[in-house]
Amino acid sequence: MFRQYVYSDNNIRLAMKMNGKTLYYHYNAHGDVVAMTDENGKVIAEYTYDAWGVVLKNTATTTEARANPYLYAGYTYDKEIEQYYLMARYYEPEQGVFTAYDPDPGDEDDPQTMNGYDYGQNNPVMHVDPDGHWVWLVVNAGFAAYDGYKAYKKTKSWKKAGIATVKGAIGGGKFKLARKAMGGTFRVASRVTGKHNVYTLNHKVTKKPVYVGRTKNIKARKRTHAKTHPDTYMEVRARGISYASARGLEHRYYLKLGGKKKLRNKIRPISKKNRKYKEYMSQSRKYWR
Repeated sequence: MFRQYVYSDNNIRLAMKMNGKTLYYHYNAHGDVVAMTDENGKVIAEYTYDAWGVVLKNTATTTEARANPYLYAGYTYDKEIEQYYLMARYYEPEQGVFTAYDPDPGDEDDPQTMNGYDYGQNNPVMHVDPDGHWVWLVVNAGFAAYDGYKAYKKTKSWKKAGIATVKGAIGGGKFKLARKAMGGTFRVASRVTGKHNVYTLNHKVTKKPVYVGRTKNIKARKRTHAKTHPDTYMEVRARGISYASARGLEHRYYLKLGGKKKLRNKIRPISKKNRKYKEYMSQSRKYWR
């Protein structure tokens, strides 16, 4: 069955188009899909879950609603195996664990990240894990959609709630644009011009990396390092990426290459207290080799 989806510029899934019909998603503050409505605001599906994502109720009444694969935290649900597909691996809600080991390196300064199977740092109420790599605070995922849920609680109208959800997700000024785009697939992704580079300084004799860094000006940084680290040469690991991706990628190399125990870096690239730690690491994943 062919399906198309409508997304906001914040990457929130707003609607599904199938068989010439449009179904709207409604979320709670956790990012769970709690209901779906048709173009007239009629409820055609309602869902409830336990804290870990076990489906407790699914009242889908139409062919289109039953085809919806997105449920708890907006994850893709595989009905055959009763697990959620989180891109990098599957999540088993009955046990509250991943079925495969975490593909990203853990951080020795944060012991909770060293368990390769636990979900959401064992706190599914406050954390979600959209891609199976890094947990995110729920406040980063659900509040735009929560506008729609609050509208429903206030008006008891899923049609009005759908409008509130869209406006909350993409902003009132862009709401008309989104409505016009409903005739086809609509998705506006946030794009940041990539001007940042990540590099290592490798020892001229051993060829092993001894320093990790990032810069917007490779030539200038080379001149600086020629004075401070004359026994090394620069190897650029990634070019023209966003600031967030560069921050995360620099830190990935820092961890993999031994951190402060083996590198000349005097400062940890990302503090364990940095609130954007998970965001930086997630953004950099696609550049990680």
